[in-house]
Amino acid sequence: MPLNQFVKSLNEILSSAKLCISISWNASALFTVIRMVSKVITPLCSLVFSYLSKNLIDELTLTQSRNVIFYTVLLIILFSMIGLIMRKISDYSENIHDALIGKQIQTLIMDQMKTADIKFFDDPDYLNSYSFASTNVYAVTNLLWNIIDLVASIISFAIIIVSIAKLNIIYGLLVLLTALPTAVASRYFTQKGFDLTREQLTLERKKNYLVNLISDRDYAKEIRVLNVGDFLSKRYHKLWTLTFIKQKKLLSKRTLVSFILELPQLGAYVYILLSISLAIKNQASTLGDLTFWISIYSQFQMHINLIVGNSIGIYEKRMHASEFNKFESSLTARMKDGKKEITCVESIEFRNVEFKYPGSKKKVLNSMSFSIKKGQFVILVGENGSGKSTIVKLLLRLYDPSDGEILINGVNIKEYQLNSLRSCFATYFQEAPNYAFSLRENVSLSDAEEPGSDEMVMAALKKSKGDSIPLKTKAGLDAQLFRMLLSNSCDEALDLSGGEMQKIALARTLYRDRPIWVLDEPSSALDPESENSIYDTIAKPAPNRITILVSHRLSCAVGADLILVIKRGTLIEQGNHTALIENGGEYAKLYHFQANRYE
Repeated sequence: MPLNQFVKSLNEILSSAKLCISISWNASALFTVIRMVSKVITPLCSLVFSYLSKNLIDELTLTQSRNVIFYTVLLIILFSMIGLIMRKISDYSENIHDALIGKQIQTLIMDQMKTADIKFFDDPDYLNSYSFASTNVYAVTNLLWNIIDLVASIISFAIIIVSIAKLNIIYGLLVLLTALPTAVASRYFTQKGFDLTREQLTLERKKNYLVNLISDRDYAKEIRVLNVGDFLSKRYHKLWTLTFIKQKKLLSKRTLVSFILELPQLGAYVYILLSISLAIKNQASTLGDLTFWISIYSQFQMHINLIVGNSIGIYEKRMHASEFNKFESSLTARMKDGKKEITCVESIEFRNVEFKYPGSKKKVLNSMSFSIKKGQFVILVGENGSGKSTIVKLLLRLYDPSDGEILINGVNIKEYQLNSLRSCFATYFQEAPNYAFSLRENVSLSDAEEPGSDEMVMAALKKSKGDSIPLKTKAGLDAQLFRMLLSNSCDEALDLSGGEMQKIALARTLYRDRPIWVLDEPSSALDPESENSIYDTIAKPAPNRITILVSHRLSCAVGADLILVIKRGTLIEQGNHTALIENGGEYAKLYHFQANRYE
């Protein structure tokens, strides 16, 4: 390996080790120290035990000194007890510490994910990086223990080599030389294995998607009605076969090579065993030397395997830690937070806004300009894919415009703190999800730390025409929405229709008393009576609020203060219902088309 490449690898290992120590120490400083100390002391106790056992056998067979035998036995017992205690402390500490480390890393991942820009969820490289980080949680901090184990094994290994060399220098060189090819081969195959894992990440995500798809309640009905269960299973089997064939080929090659390379090690062991046995016969060695050799060689094998394994582990975990760093650093390019706070909203203005989704060359919005004042009820209309929902995403600053600017109260929204800006909105997204929490928590999720009172939650459900939902179970507002997190099959959960689910999600929006309401197709699954009632609530005059509605149902646009007609990302018309009908443009055409269907 060239010197510059070695230095680069060493710097990467040290950098990764620093990350590992930080995570381990933050999880528990006490357990970090205990594990470090026990990993060094435990193998040394085994070496001392082997040496004392040799001396005991020699004393028993040669000099037979009672005092020496007595104190040797005491030392053997003492070091055996120290070794046992250290192993038990190590086992206990490792289990507890690993749990704390797992929580620490998962918390780091969750902290990154919960604030990541929406654009990252559309980036395959980011998704691969997240998948790698989340499925190799302990691999990151295991680098630290690989390093500690390596240091302890090298110390023990050096002592063993010196001990073997004292028997015969040839023995020491022989066991060392026969072990080196195995180490080189192991490193080679570890790199190949890591590269294969990285190569198959996309296939693994596809496999996991199919498994989750078949077990997902939302898809269960359609999978059965369409009878596509076997089709999905076959697709999974095909993907599994693609990954397994390559993994099996690499494993077979690795097994064969390691078998061939370990034969010289076995030959060396047999040769030394026979040599010492002949030496004992010729009275050139003692029985203690033989037992010491058998004991020390098994430890030599263990430590050479540990050195090889930990060296490989360090190399492998360095790559894992590098991927974890990559995952963290991939989120550093997130949108910049502003410094200003916002408490009231007087106006909203889009000024020559253009937008392309990350990784796409196609413009979704073209020179979009309009203004909205406090107290106005505004409706965005247009065909599917025209850019209506994109306007909502930009207003909430889930994305930033490619060009132009968005102003609230005459200030570019980039200058506002993100949390402050988004706290101004009560938002209903198209096909808004619900959560496997209680009905109360689902409605009052915007104030999750303080679950809403019965009066507040029921008031929101009444606005969304969902006030009959709590009556379905004895638990009322504290009933669970889904069965997936119930403790047993006897517990009760709400079994709701798509329309009822939409009413709950809408109640969550109406629960928030915010200066801007934004609702994207809030009635797609509702019955006509509920839909009409909800539109009455939304369109009700509110002098201190801006209401923005995205809808294909133009009957609700009649009473709007402002209608924005979007077509292929361009604002082609704006005005109230009367003005746009008189204008006879796109809006008038769409409105009359829908009206004629009811005549």
